[in-house]
Amino acid sequence: MSASQAAGGRYSSAASEFDEHFLNAELNDGVATLEIYQRCYFEAELFFDQTSEDFLSASIKLTAVHRRLRRIDTTS
Repeated sequence: MSASQAAGGRYSSAASEFDEHFLNAELNDGVATLEIYQRCYFEAELFFDQTSEDFLSASIKLTAVHRRLRRIDTTS
């Protein structure tokens, strides 16, 4: 999860647009706090020596962030 902040007036004037992308919006003292969740993926290669019970090497082969789909308002 990542949190972001925006000026309260900016959030209030475009709340529906922000709500399409962010979760749990809170407006306190003129500051809007917004949350977003993203799924991160990675592929790794590990070599493990069973005799010595030790890792010989490890490397990350691929990393990615899955793009979130736009939120759909299910309250109406």
